[in-house]
Amino acid sequence: MYQLYPVIDYWADQPFLPSHPITILHNQEQKMVPYMTGLNKDEGGMLVAPQWKNMKPGDNQLAENWGYIGAQQVLTLSPKEITFEKELTARMIAQFYVGKDGVNRENKQGLSDMFTDAFFAYPNTETVKLHSQSSAPIYNYLMSYRGSASFAPLFA
Repeated sequence: MYQLYPVIDYWADQPFLPSHPITILHNQEQKMVPYMTGLNKDEGGMLVAPQWKNMKPGDNQLAENWGYIGAQQVLTLSPKEITFEKELTARMIAQFYVGKDGVNRENKQGLSDMFTDAFFAYPNTETVKLHSQSSAPIYNYLMSYRGSASFAPLFA
C-alpha cells in the first residue's frame, strides 16, 4: 500500500506550500477561491484488490492476521506502534463494515467501503469542513457513474 503526503517547500524563495495544508486551512491562509473536491464511489476497491490473493477460501491469511494487518493498513500504524488495543480496534472496524462473517472474498463490498471511508471519504470530509470556515464556495461530489470500460467491477 502506498500513501501520499504533502511536501512542504519552506526552503524555496517563493514556496508553493510553505506549511502543512492543515495549518494553512486552520489559519485560513488558503487562496479564497472556489474549491472543488470529491471522490469516486468504491475508490477503496483498489486497495482491496491486492489483498485478494490473501483471502483464499480455506487459507484466508488476511482474516487470520487482520488485527495486525488492519492496524497497519486502516489505522496507518508502523509495526512498532501496533499494540493489542490497536489490533482490537482494527478488528472492530472490520466487523462494523463486514459483519460477523469477517474479512473474506464474499465481503468485498464491505472491505471496499472500509478503505473508501478511511483513505478517501474521511480526509475529503475533513478538508471540506476546514474549507467551509472560509468565505469561498465549496463544491463536493461523489462520482458514482460506471461506464462500460470501468475497472470498478474488478475491485468492488
